[in-house]
Formats: sequence, C-alpha cells, structure tokens
Amino acid sequence: MTKYIVVYGNYGCGKSRYAKSLVEIPNSFLLGTGSKLKNLISLQWGGLERHIRDREAIGLKGKKTRFRTIIKDIEEVEAQNLLIDEWSGLFYMSFWKPEEEAKRKIEDIYRAIDKNKYIQKAVFITGGRIPYFPFKTYKKMALWNKEAFARADEVIRMEFGIPIQIKP
Repeated sequence: MTKYIVVYGNYGCGKSRYAKSLVEIPNSFLLGTGSKLKNLISLQWGGLERHIRDREAIGLKGKKTRFRTIIKDIEEVEAQNLLIDEWSGLFYMSFWKPEEEAKRKIEDIYRAIDKNKYIQKAVFITGGRIPYFPFKTYKKMALWNKEAFARADEVIRMEFGIPIQIKP
C-alpha cells in the first residue's frame, strides 16, 4: 500500500526542500510540473531553474511532466519514492478543462501510483493559494488539493521554513 504525504504552503516557504528530506534520495524520483507559463501567471521568476539546480545538486533523478503525460510518466517510475512538485501545477494545466475531466485525471493519477509496484511513498508538494487570483480560481485549485489532503496519510504545512504537522 502506498503511503501518501502532502507538503503544502505558499511560494518560497521551503516546501520542496522539506519534502526532499522525507525520502531517501537514491531511491526517489521527482516529476516536476513547473513551466515558464505557470511562473509568468503566478508572477514567479527563476523558481523553475532553481528547483532544477537544487534537484541535480543532490542527485535526485527526475523529469518534467505534463497533464497529458503524467500517467505514463508515473507508470515508468522505478523508484520507491515519488515526489510530484508541484501538485497544484496540474491545476494550472487543467484550468481550461471541464471539472469532470480534472476529477478523472486525479483518479487516474492515484490509480497509476497504486498500480506501480515500485512506489511505496508518494509526496505531493502543493501550493496553498495565490493572493491575487479570483475566487473561482481558488475553487478549481481546491479540487486538486481536496483530493490530495483527503487521501493523505500525513499533511504538513510549511510556514517560513518550519514544518507544522496537520494530519494525523
């Protein structure tokens, strides 16, 4: 049975760095959902490049994934630990898609993780909120985060580099 962990917080709070401390790096694989468009929309500059440099510096294997390829990418993982950085990045990729399609994709992602014989722990790194987006946008992001939080065995909130255990 796969153990699910969610690490969440606002931009720049240290959630990605902390999430990497929860796994053994040689037995881990990271799927990154970042894109230059997402960084532009969320008014971030340099975050994607910094995350790639940080991952490479510690020897963590990984690759970029997309909404349409994430299932195949999960099926190809041959590591005990899977990190998805950033889970809420999939929300951006599904923004213009109907809610039902996003829900199906979430189910497909969990099914792919559960079916993968190698993955024992999945860590979802996700954002909390974006202060200048309209409410309807939060509602769409909440669709992704609600599922992650509900299915998580552990939920950790990052506040200014300090992990706060929320669940269990």
